[in-house]
Amino acid sequence: MASNPTDQPRYVFDRNHQRASVRLNYQHFLITRLTDNQLLHQATQDHFDLTTPHRVADIGTGTALYEHDAFRTFPSEYHGKYDLVNLRFFMTLLNGQNLNQVLQNVMALLKPGGLFQWLDIDAPSARPIGLEPSSMTRTSLVAMMMNNTPPDAASWITKNCNMATSAGFEPIAYDQLRFNDLHRPIWNQCVMMGLEEVIDGLEKREIGANSASAQDLRDTLDNLSKEFQQGASIDTTWFYLVVRKPF
Repeated sequence: MASNPTDQPRYVFDRNHQRASVRLNYQHFLITRLTDNQLLHQATQDHFDLTTPHRVADIGTGTALYEHDAFRTFPSEYHGKYDLVNLRFFMTLLNGQNLNQVLQNVMALLKPGGLFQWLDIDAPSARPIGLEPSSMTRTSLVAMMMNNTPPDAASWITKNCNMATSAGFEPIAYDQLRFNDLHRPIWNQCVMMGLEEVIDGLEKREIGANSASAQDLRDTLDNLSKEFQQGASIDTTWFYLVVRKPF
């Protein structure tokens, strides 16, 4: 989980565990398609002798075995204990001010020479596809919302390992991944379920379904579903980086 300091983006999703579990299951299925069913990046596999045990820390991957605020320092007994830290789905919690803190906390967990692999959406890359622009106004609007979640994403998401090397990591690998058209219907469902969670969160924070912003988003969601049925979608790039803690 994440703390709520003033420089941290608000968690955009409602904490509806049943609905979120469905969305996360869909997302994890899509991730297996993106990565050819490999839990470890090829560069990570090449780095380790996989015939011997290694200690792996999953952060934000949906395993939820332990609860810890990743924006706070991990307990000292975990420092320098892990061969690999694996991070996913953290984009909506980050910004240019708190990114370095998370990376430093990850660095502390790793043994010297340990690897950090991070798979996440490249938010500024989101764009509407599939129909004439005039026929997918809601798809374009939601793509623009994704571009700006977090609002400053374009200023610190890089097309290389620099966003991690600036915190002291050494670059190993950087890939850009995309879904193929076969999996777009499932991705569209993820987008709609995510927007539904955003709406539910707004309604709880802004006194129920009479919230003007929530009503606007429900209208957007209804029309987005229709545009998706007609063939629209939101194309996005996913980045997959691997970096190393110096020896």
